Amino acid sequence: MYGLSFLYHLRGEFALCLWDERRKLFGAARDRFGIKPLYYTYSEGRLLLASETKAFKAFGWVPEWDKAEVSYTEATIDVQLPAASYLTCTLGGNITVQPYWDADYPDKNVPETRSKEEMIQGVHDRLVESIRLRMHAEVPLAIYLSGGIDSAAIAGISTSILRETDPTAKIHAFTIEFPGGGSFDESAIARRMATHVGAHFHPVPLSEQELADNFEDAIYHFEHPMPDLNAVGKFLLSKAARHSGFKVVLTGEGSDEHFAGYSFFLADALRETDSTLSERDRAELLACDKRIAKLEAIEGIASPAQDEVSMAKISGCDSQAARTMLNGISTHCALAASAQLSEFFFEKRVLEGTGKPDAAFALAGGLNGIARAKAASKYAESRTFLSNVLCNVLGDRSEMAHSIEGRTPFLDHLLCEYVNGIPPYLKIRPDAHGNIVEKWILREAVKPYISEELYARRKHPYLAPPVKDTTGPLGQLFTTRLTRKTVEKLGWASWEAVEKLKRDFDNTGDMSSARNLMVVLSFVVLCERFDVKPYKPRHRYEVDR
Repeated sequence: MYGLSFLYHLRGEFALCLWDERRKLFGAARDRFGIKPLYYTYSEGRLLLASETKAFKAFGWVPEWDKAEVSYTEATIDVQLPAASYLTCTLGGNITVQPYWDADYPDKNVPETRSKEEMIQGVHDRLVESIRLRMHAEVPLAIYLSGGIDSAAIAGISTSILRETDPTAKIHAFTIEFPGGGSFDESAIARRMATHVGAHFHPVPLSEQELADNFEDAIYHFEHPMPDLNAVGKFLLSKAARHSGFKVVLTGEGSDEHFAGYSFFLADALRETDSTLSERDRAELLACDKRIAKLEAIEGIASPAQDEVSMAKISGCDSQAARTMLNGISTHCALAASAQLSEFFFEKRVLEGTGKPDAAFALAGGLNGIARAKAASKYAESRTFLSNVLCNVLGDRSEMAHSIEGRTPFLDHLLCEYVNGIPPYLKIRPDAHGNIVEKWILREAVKPYISEELYARRKHPYLAPPVKDTTGPLGQLFTTRLTRKTVEKLGWASWEAVEKLKRDFDNTGDMSSARNLMVVLSFVVLCERFDVKPYKPRHRYEVDR
């Protein structure tokens, strides 16, 4: 009845393939935020599609490092159908890829006529509806609970929904516990939140040994390099939930992207003019701006010439061209700085054919021209890190590796469209003491469902504890797995660079060295598990024949 426009009527997370017998047309599509993965490639004249690239090997597909973009993308072995897009293929072999949805944002120069109370209620109602829809299940359902407001909101609202029909109902909550992990261990806070809503609490204690032991298997399932052990923890959390009999979990991905929860959104918020701000709100934000500038002056951080707000600690790197391409925002620079391998790691002969790596520029260039023209900080993050890492690696890959279906209430597109229309000053807002409060409107919307502790707590991102002993499990993994033979087999990585980094890590325990080593180790694992051909450089203008 709707033809290809049926996609507009779908809601939630999906990756699908359909065959239209009458029109002899094949179609495939991916949900609006890329929550579910869908890869495609060509092999021996055939179009192959799967949720994991490892499935292609059964059809004779031979993976290899991307010859044109190895230094920009840190080497890839797959092609994903973009989020919010569909692919069609005719019997004649004509293949097209088209977008069917995109995020939109209102003109911030148009005065807001809605009251704060009205918008708080709007967020509340849509979030409750989103959670209610995702609680429909014919199999056991649980939630993942951390020490943050997102999962706490899901815990409180889901419990409230259950008790509409059963006053004694309890949700099951699974939490990662890092014994001895100090502030990185949020299990105590999560336990108190579980007690607050009367949930069944399931802590999952993880040691560095367990994380290191499962690193390679996790990377095999992720099919993606990782600079830390965070996703491995999520991988093991899903394993524990599945072994406890649960097949569906509600998770909090997507909240930070739409309610401005990440610290690197702050710079863009302070930099951007917003004519809808009241004089009082504007004065409070400017006061916060001055405090940040004063702090940076004390710490001796020099502000880039193009900026009033220093990028040094917020983004970790700066690429002027990449920022200019996206209206001066810095989000993609922050994301690039978190995982990019510098030119130091690549063989000189590789860089001669590809150019020096610039991940920030690659991220900016990855958005289409129309999208770049309207790019907002949250948009750039949701179209890069969210769909490729949060939803894919920390989300679906970690969960489906153990046959767990993850559902993401904060990524309901009707909720997100509403939240995109909320003025930025209701997401990042000063409190009575002049401190910046992230996700302000979400806090107000879910306040009835969460503890006072979680309502007042600043965001603490989920992170695995840093390595304290360089001779421990992770250090041993580097020693045994990162050898001249395994590194040189990649064909593009410099063994001398990796060897130097191993010495730096052994001598100082520097975590930036550990992060880079984990990225290289990820590629070694992918190379071995997928039997990837060694990279053979060519001139950047050379054409395949």
